[in-house]
Amino acid sequence: MCWYDAGTGLRKRRSLGTTVRAEAERLLAEHALRNQKLNLADPDCVPLATILASYADKHACKIASAATAAGALAKLLDFFGDSSVSDLRLPRQEEYIAWRRKDGVSDSTISRDLSVLRAALNRAYRAGDLRSVPHILDLPKARPRERWLTHEEAKRLLEETTTPHVRLFITLALHTAARPGALFDLTWDRVDLKNRRIDLNPAGRAQTKKRRPTIPISNTLLVVLEDAQQVARSKWVIDYEGKQIQSVKTAFQKTAKRARLEKVTAYTLRHTAATWMAQAGVPLWQISGMLGHSISRTTEIYAKHHPDFMKDATAALDRIWDGF
Repeated sequence: MCWYDAGTGLRKRRSLGTTVRAEAERLLAEHALRNQKLNLADPDCVPLATILASYADKHACKIASAATAAGALAKLLDFFGDSSVSDLRLPRQEEYIAWRRKDGVSDSTISRDLSVLRAALNRAYRAGDLRSVPHILDLPKARPRERWLTHEEAKRLLEETTTPHVRLFITLALHTAARPGALFDLTWDRVDLKNRRIDLNPAGRAQTKKRRPTIPISNTLLVVLEDAQQVARSKWVIDYEGKQIQSVKTAFQKTAKRARLEKVTAYTLRHTAATWMAQAGVPLWQISGMLGHSISRTTEIYAKHHPDFMKDATAALDRIWDGF
């Protein structure tokens, strides 16, 4: 590797310590990232890889969703390769969307990729590294999940559960309305059985849009958790043979199949719990608190299940028609 040192006017050399081309290219990119000084640079002259690598190194690795961001950055680098920032014209972005869809990836995941790309570019622009940044497409939000379990379906699901950790996951999900990831991260030190509280947010984790609230423990769940704690083999509330798990997807799908349930995922349980609360007349602000949603988001999704949904509106129309 050689480069011109403007300070001394000399050409400098340094070995990358490898004869493997792919490894040399990686080390060269890392060297460029550490030493390139951008200052209101023209997008034509800046490799997109430099912007993405800087974002990964200085910001994405520190956020709560670091693993998700890293996955998105890897896909972006894989597709755009050695493109410059100015190459991110709309047709090229549309090609990326089509490429991801071809792999069977959902639009919500593609939208997340694009949001990481947008964030990396905007961060570089705010830092004064880029003179301008291109507009980055977004995809329409997916419709909220509509599938939820009836009481009878939930009973069948539990009856067909054959493994303790899956049964505990289902029970926790239906009693807390927590996201699956929050339950897999849950440790016993955040379960206060005496005061009947569960803190879903681990120490040191910054709250994100996917807020993890502190929630109460119901009477039924209290008994389940007391029993589970008696036989616990690790610090994780949900574990398998003493080890933390990150998913119950395969076991859950087999259980759902035995229970003759279609279009049901682990996330369906969260939607089910919230729907049941709305149907029982629980105030939407309380449901919002359990979910870690904004009240507007909760209203948008669950108000239609509430017994008082549009009650005043229909009563007013009845009074009007009574006068005809």
